[in-house]
Amino acid sequence: MQHPTHRLRRSAVALVVAAALPVLSGCASNFSSQVQQPYTPGVGVYDKTGVVEAFNLVIVSGQEGSGTLVASLLNTGDAPDALTGVTARNEDGAPLETQLRRDARLAPDRLVQLHEDAPVTITGDGVRPGYFVEISLQFRDGDTITRQVPVQDQQGPYADVDTPLTPQN
Repeated sequence: MQHPTHRLRRSAVALVVAAALPVLSGCASNFSSQVQQPYTPGVGVYDKTGVVEAFNLVIVSGQEGSGTLVASLLNTGDAPDALTGVTARNEDGAPLETQLRRDARLAPDRLVQLHEDAPVTITGDGVRPGYFVEISLQFRDGDTITRQVPVQDQQGPYADVDTPLTPQN
């Protein structure tokens, strides 16, 4: 037979544990908690502010002075859209030369890999790994995405990305 003191002590411990569980588990349960925030495990940046969302924006550089813009674009709207222009500025604010080889057609709910479907090359002073370039993407519907985009070496996951052969300064 158990002693009444042991039962009382065991009941008290169980009550304290039961009361502490909601408090301890509630650390990550509110809407502004870090575990509730979007997370992109790549080196690129993302923008989900408009109808077209951009994921993993990064410039891949095979040699200093030139690179290819890599990004995934998703049209979350109901109507087709298109990427119609790209502008870029280096860290000093000087414009860089950009070339969008063809408009990227963005059908609703279709992910477009920019470097495969509508390659964009960027050339000029400041396009080198470790630096950032301000990129502005202009869309047919009038929206624009502007972000500071990192420049990465053409290695690792970016080893197969086609890049410009010669820098143009």
